[in-house]
Amino acid sequence: MLTDGDDSRIAELIAADPAFAALEASGAPILAALGHPFRIVHLNAAARDIFGDASNAVHLFDRTRPFGSRLDDLAAAILQNTDADAGPRLERSSLVVGGESRRVTLMCRKLSDATGAGVFVLAALGLRPAAEADPPSMDELRARFTARFGASAIRFLWKTDANDLF
Repeated sequence: MLTDGDDSRIAELIAADPAFAALEASGAPILAALGHPFRIVHLNAAARDIFGDASNAVHLFDRTRPFGSRLDDLAAAILQNTDADAGPRLERSSLVVGGESRRVTLMCRKLSDATGAGVFVLAALGLRPAAEADPPSMDELRARFTARFGASAIRFLWKTDANDLF
């Protein structure tokens, strides 16, 4: 059974899922919840930047909020599903982030460990923490590019139409 103290096991489950691993790498906020009423048992760095700590993020399941009851019901249904191959589910939600309401698409799924214990995992698609205060310099961008793709010469080729659109 997964518990509140299993953050590393939950992070491993998320990293092992191709969709959530790709979202994690792209900087998407991801959180995991257990129990009913739900409690947040894992927040990645992006989710902590956006929601703060788990006590702030748990409002997503607050039945007194407009979308909270829908997400609470959805999470409960997903966790009760015994189909191990059930794919992710997409939901649109209004979230309050930084004091303003934003429409966000949420990818939700039950991830289970080898014992069959499951956790509700949610990723907010298109929602990212605030950008860096100062954009990186061109030298920094070149260094990041070289570190990621190597120093070999890579060329980019594109065409534009009469309106200069790709």
